[in-house]
Amino acid sequence: MTTRALRDYQAEDTERVRAAWDRGIVRPAIVWATGLGKSDPVAVLAVEEARRGGRVLLLAHRGELLSQLRDRCRAYAPDIRVGRVQAGTREYDAPIVTATVQTASRPDRRARMHRPTLLIVDEAHHAAARTYVTIMRWAGCYDETDPCRALGVTATMDRADKPISEIAPDVKRRVDLGDVWQEIVAERGIVWGIEHGPDPDDPWATLPVWRGEDGLALPGAVPPSGHAPPGGGWLVPLIGRVVVGEHVDLTNAKISRTTRDYADNDLGVMVAQDAPEVVKAWWTHALLPDGSHRQTGVFVPTLHAARAYLDAFRASGIATEMVDGTTPAEIRGDVHRRTGIYGRMANGRTQVLVSVGVLTEGWDCPPVSCIMVARPTQLAHLYQQMVGRGTRQMDPRAWRRWDGTPFAPKRDCLVFDVVGATRTGSVHLRTLAKLIPGVPYIGRPCEVCGQPKPCGCVAEPTEDPDDTRTDNRRRLTGPADYETVDLLAGARESGLNWLRTTPTDGYVGIPFLTAGRYYGILWANEDGSWSGGWVTNRGAHDGGWIIESVEEHQARAAVEALWLDGCDGPLGTLAERRDAPWRLARKSPSPRQLAFAQSLGIVNAHTLTAGACGDEIDRVLATRRLVRDF
Repeated sequence: MTTRALRDYQAEDTERVRAAWDRGIVRPAIVWATGLGKSDPVAVLAVEEARRGGRVLLLAHRGELLSQLRDRCRAYAPDIRVGRVQAGTREYDAPIVTATVQTASRPDRRARMHRPTLLIVDEAHHAAARTYVTIMRWAGCYDETDPCRALGVTATMDRADKPISEIAPDVKRRVDLGDVWQEIVAERGIVWGIEHGPDPDDPWATLPVWRGEDGLALPGAVPPSGHAPPGGGWLVPLIGRVVVGEHVDLTNAKISRTTRDYADNDLGVMVAQDAPEVVKAWWTHALLPDGSHRQTGVFVPTLHAARAYLDAFRASGIATEMVDGTTPAEIRGDVHRRTGIYGRMANGRTQVLVSVGVLTEGWDCPPVSCIMVARPTQLAHLYQQMVGRGTRQMDPRAWRRWDGTPFAPKRDCLVFDVVGATRTGSVHLRTLAKLIPGVPYIGRPCEVCGQPKPCGCVAEPTEDPDDTRTDNRRRLTGPADYETVDLLAGARESGLNWLRTTPTDGYVGIPFLTAGRYYGILWANEDGSWSGGWVTNRGAHDGGWIIESVEEHQARAAVEALWLDGCDGPLGTLAERRDAPWRLARKSPSPRQLAFAQSLGIVNAHTLTAGACGDEIDRVLATRRLVRDF
C-alpha cells in the first residue's frame, strides 16, 4: 500500500525518464536542486521495477544517502523488502538493494550480488570515477544487447577532476560525465525551486510564486488566484551577506591541479585567522526577530580552520559541534531520527555545525536557515552544494526544538560569503550573486555613497583637459588600480583572458584581448553604451570599429566572433583562456620570460606566476600600442 505521492513536477520528470528508456536511452539523468525531492522518483521507479519482478541496485557513496533511499522506498511500498550492502550488513537477496560504491566495487561482494535490471546512482556527478564505471560495466549498463537500464540523479551534473577510467575492457582514457550519462532528461535549478511552489489548495500541484508588482511582496500576503504565496516556493528564498576576511588574500592562493580550485591548505590558514571577526558578524546578521539565532551550517576547507571556527563560536556562547571525514557514522547520527550530532542540530540543542568536506552531500536538515561559506571556491557546483543545504522548506509541525518549543518560522536562508579583502586573482570566485543574479546581497560599503554594495552607483567619467575628441569616445578617470575598478566583470564570463591597458594619468584603460597578431578592443562610451573593434598589435597600424553603442556583452561577443583575413578562426578561438591548464598550475616564469618582462620595466616579475607575468607583458605591449592611438 502506497503511503506517499509524487508532486506534479516529480511525476512529470519521472515520466520523462520512462520515455527516455523507451527511446533507447539506456543511461538518462535528472538534475534537480537540493530540496526538490530527488529520492522520490528514485523510489517510485525502483518500486515499479521490483513489482515487475526485476532487481534494483541503488548506488550511493555515503551511508546517510543509503538510509534516505531505503526510507523513501519503504514510504512508497512498505511491503517490498529493501536490503542493504555496506560494511557488516549483507542483505543481498532483497528485490531492492542499496549499496555503497566502496562496497559494490569489490569483486568478492559483486560476486554475491544479483545482476540488476535497473541501476540508479545517487549523486551521479561522481559517476565518471573508475569505481562507478566498473560497477556499471559489471551490471551491463554499457552492453549493446539487452543492457541494464540506469538512471543518474544529482543536484549538480559537474565535477572538478576528469578521472582516468574505462568504459570498455580495451578502452582507457579520460572519461567525462557525458560518456556515462547519455542525456539529461529533466533539469530544475535553485531559481526554479524558489519561484515555484505548492498550490495552497493542492499540495501536490505546482504554481508560480507571487512576488507582487514590485517583486517584493511580504510573506503572508494573499496572492491572486493561480499563484503560490510569497516565499511559498518549494525552496526558500536566498539572501546574502558578504563578510570580508581581512586575512583572505586570493592573489597568490595556489590552485590544485586535481580539483582546479583553491588549495585547501592555503585557504585553511587564511580563513582561520578571521574566525573571531566572522563570528561577530554572524551574531549581528543571523539574529532572528524572536531574539534567537539561525541554525547555521559552516563550511571550511581544513581541520585547522574548523577548529578555529568551533572555538570562536563556543567562546561566544553558541552551542557548536563539528564533523569531518573521520567522524564515525554512529557519532554523526541521523537528522530524522534525532540521533548523534545531526540529531542535536535538528532539535536545536546544537546551533552551529562546522563541516570539513562532509555536509555538501546527503545532509538534509530543514531547520537550518543560515549557511556560512568560509571556503572560497571557483567551482560553481561546489558553491551550489554548500548553499543548497539551507534551501529546504521547514514544516513547523514536523520540526520542533528538543524542549518542544517551535523554531522561528523559516522564511528564507541567509548565506554568509567569507570572501577576501582584495579582489586580485579572484575573478572566478563564486558568490551568491553569481548563483542567482539579482538576489538581495549586502556587500562592502560603496566608496562613493557609503551604502552597502551593490548600491547602484555608477562612477561618473570626467573629461581629460587635453582631450579634444569629438567622436563620443572620451578618456575615463578613476583609481589607477586594475582590480578596484573592473570594467571586465562581465567580459570575463566568457572565460577568455580579457585584460586592460595600464592606467596612466587618471586614464582607466582600454579592455583588450590578445589574439594572434590582433587586439580585440572594447570602448566605454559617454552614454554608458559600449563599442567593439580591432587593431593589429604590431607592424603598420590597421583596424576598425565593428559594432557601436550596444550593451557591453554584445560588444564583447561581436569582438570574440570576429573572423579577420589570415586567421584560422574567430578571435575568440585564437585568444588565451584564463582557465588554461598551464595557468591553473601557477608555475613560476621561465628565465626567458623573466628577462623579457624586466626589459619592459616590470620590476616585480619574479614574484608573479607565469600566467600573471604573461599578463603584465601583454598589458605593457598593448598600452604602448593602444594608448597612443586612442
